Amino acid sequence: MADPITLTMEDIQGSPTLMTKGALPGDQWENDDIVRKFSTEQDNRDMGIRLSEEDVSGSATLQGLGAKPGDRWVDGKLIDSGSDSALTQFMYGFDKSGNVVNYLSDVIEANVGSLGKLSFDFDQGFKYQTGEEVYGEGFEEAPAGDRREMILRKRERDLMQEYGPYFEEQDSTAGTVGEVAGALADPTTLIPFGAGYKTAAAVGGALGFSFSTLEDLATTGEIDPEKAAIMAGIGATGGVAGTALGKGVSKFRGTRIEKAANRNMDQAQKVVDEHIAAGGTQSGAIDEVSKLPFAKILQRDSEISGRTINMPKNQSQAQASIDRSIVSDSATSRVYSKALDKYLGVLSTRVGNISQPFLRRMRNFERNVHVNTFNSLKEAEPFLQGMKSLGTAARNNVSRHLANGEFKAAESYMPQALKQEFKVVQAQLKDFKQGLNDAGHEFTEIENYFPRLVKDYDGLLASMGKEKKTLIQKALEKYARTKGVPVTSLDIDIKSDITNKILRGYTLKVVDNKPSFLQPRTIQSVDDNLLKFYASPEESLGMYIRKAVNNIERRKFFGQSFTKQPSGAADLDLSAGKIVQKELDDGNITAEQADELLSLVKSRFIGGEQNAGAVSGTVRDLGYMGTIANPISAITQFGDLAISGGLKGMRNTIASMFGTKNIKLVDLGIDNVSQEFSDVRKTAKLLNKLFKVSGFKAVDKLGKETYINAALRNNFKKVKTPKGEAAFREKWGKYYGDDIEALISDLKTGKVTDFVKAHSFDELSNVQPITMLEMPQPYLDHPNGRILYSLKSFTIKQIDIVRREVVQEYKKGNKAEAIKKAAVLSTYLAAANLTTKTIKDMLLGRDVYVEDLPEDSLWALTGIFGINKYASDKYLSKGEVTEAAVNLITPATPVIDAAFKLGAAPFQDDPDLESTARAIPVIGPLVYNWFLGGAEKYNKRLKDER
Repeated sequence: MADPITLTMEDIQGSPTLMTKGALPGDQWENDDIVRKFSTEQDNRDMGIRLSEEDVSGSATLQGLGAKPGDRWVDGKLIDSGSDSALTQFMYGFDKSGNVVNYLSDVIEANVGSLGKLSFDFDQGFKYQTGEEVYGEGFEEAPAGDRREMILRKRERDLMQEYGPYFEEQDSTAGTVGEVAGALADPTTLIPFGAGYKTAAAVGGALGFSFSTLEDLATTGEIDPEKAAIMAGIGATGGVAGTALGKGVSKFRGTRIEKAANRNMDQAQKVVDEHIAAGGTQSGAIDEVSKLPFAKILQRDSEISGRTINMPKNQSQAQASIDRSIVSDSATSRVYSKALDKYLGVLSTRVGNISQPFLRRMRNFERNVHVNTFNSLKEAEPFLQGMKSLGTAARNNVSRHLANGEFKAAESYMPQALKQEFKVVQAQLKDFKQGLNDAGHEFTEIENYFPRLVKDYDGLLASMGKEKKTLIQKALEKYARTKGVPVTSLDIDIKSDITNKILRGYTLKVVDNKPSFLQPRTIQSVDDNLLKFYASPEESLGMYIRKAVNNIERRKFFGQSFTKQPSGAADLDLSAGKIVQKELDDGNITAEQADELLSLVKSRFIGGEQNAGAVSGTVRDLGYMGTIANPISAITQFGDLAISGGLKGMRNTIASMFGTKNIKLVDLGIDNVSQEFSDVRKTAKLLNKLFKVSGFKAVDKLGKETYINAALRNNFKKVKTPKGEAAFREKWGKYYGDDIEALISDLKTGKVTDFVKAHSFDELSNVQPITMLEMPQPYLDHPNGRILYSLKSFTIKQIDIVRREVVQEYKKGNKAEAIKKAAVLSTYLAAANLTTKTIKDMLLGRDVYVEDLPEDSLWALTGIFGINKYASDKYLSKGEVTEAAVNLITPATPVIDAAFKLGAAPFQDDPDLESTARAIPVIGPLVYNWFLGGAEKYNKRLKDER
């Protein structure tokens, strides 16, 4: 028995029998009869006689009734089909056509599933239908291809029911114009991307490409790259002479041939490598290549691409070739230009593109630093809290005696409980001393050592007598000469250490260009006058712990590649060179990759170890205070949950958000809001308090913990099925190597082991900038330039997510998965950020227009990637691309701007003081909008734009 045929609108309209039976798209034809899935017996109809132009012109009766060609004569009555109406043909073309939003919706429902339909009419009110009720039985369980066909049939049913069984589509100008108008009736066409040719061309090309791609995916499931390129060309050259389009298409064709040739050569090389790696012979590999469908044109492809097939001599060479091809394949190559990748590409992705195992080593370093620092600070916390609770006099006395190494005297001012906690700290300091010694660090041993940190180096130097000041300056100059750098280039920590040793009576001596400190003969104590230039014992100990843990873990990372300078200090430049050279010698990377990896390692362990200057850090802190340290910005953070829903499943996300958290941030050693906020300054401390008061910190924590637990739930479920386990191995296999077996074994038990926690750190690192490794290279290399990345680390990470999860997966050949992720992410991100925007607008008293929501959803999505309505209206709409870029890069400093505005107010006739209230941390946005006319101004501007 033949399989049933699903009927399309074209099938039905081309068959008088099916039209008479009242068949609808989605019904089936089996054994010469209709199987009704959507139509009923009541849909049977008499189609009557179709009137031709001759019929109408030859009949006075028909003319008197107003008949037109295409109308029907049924059972003695004239039926107006509407086929001859230009307006009806226009509307049919309009409704039939698709646009970006419609096609995107279809792609999402085909690949992800339907959320159902919510409709409203005045008779029945609101009505909800499930995906099965809308598209037909079995929709949710059907494969993506079948769901796509069911969606198309639903659209056809809607058309036939809207325009009736007698309407016939004509090949008319009105219908064509209607289809074009339908395609243009799209929020994307409302984007005022500017009169500038370059801007309009770039955006038009992107929209043209998107339209073609989504249309193909919605209607056929396959992308026609040639059609997409042509549509992109049309979009980009809409207002340009036709010859430009012709050149663009011609150039595309040439590029396409080259790409096809390279793809064929890649495939042939892959066949050869895999055959020999499996134990085959060279002649057998040639036979396998000859079986390829494009084997006859390989010689031509070789000439076009300028490449030849390399024949490995043995299995190990073949396997190495496979590994290199995976590393350097276009699937993992950068989708940006090298310059753009440098400034926007995060270090972890760039390292991972070169070597996944090496990325794991760097991520392990970051995790170990976080976890061990957190655990050490947690152990010292009772002492730190106890110091804060001391009275002012006792606190000063304890601080002074600790700074001078007078432990017995310090303990005399401590309560009994604090004395016990101080013993714990002393044991910690001994352990760190041993750990640093084991890590190869050389330092002058000081009896009763307690760290003391200079917080005002210039003030300390200025307060000293001429003799002592001269000794310090000479010691700094001596030390700088051993390094071959000027004194001004010395790190503040080094200056502080040398100054402390000179004050303790040590003398700097240089032998064979190696500085060392001789034992003191006299010791100068830190008195109350000098104490004010030092950080408190809590701050000094906290910073010491952070630095000690970092140095110990850094030594472990470099292993045998770790190298010292003649002075005994770590030579990170040479150490980086050695560790990368070993990767090259072991055949793990190519020479070209070695150059880039060396640059990235140096950035992390040299540039990344430097702190921003006080001025730069303070400006950045003030910028955050005036922009995101308020409840309104805290609401924005809820948009982060969209990433969790898109990547780990909405069900897992909701369960993790409201359910028990099996893993918490503290388990990963993460107790700060973001890597951007790790500096220790007065403004940084105030900022941290404001984050807590405003709710920003709580929402940020919720977002992170929701993600890691959603990922955990997802992984627990995934490894329980053969298909899921295979997918997990494919994603993480190269990253973990042989350890993948242990991780999968732990996940199958459903228990949170140390290995599972380590993996959770990796999962979170993929979506959040929690370490220096998740920031761009210039951020690390230029500490004082980090202010330019203020409020942009999240945007950069979103770009990175799309790059890894969508672009690279698509290029690897995982097209269906990449398309699904793109659809899900765009839907969830747009919905989540539109929701948070609407909530914020209502809280601020701003008007919300329902008809604006489609456009707002688009801006909600593009805003995540740095393209917002403000920049579009103010700059891009005028073609001012450069100005828009400058606005994007310039850090926001509302607190500083407000201060200048207030300072200038006395000299102005009508100063705008109300707007300065927006910069007030925590309450500023609410005060400005509720009480100072901010909402009224916004609503008026919105109304004027309508």
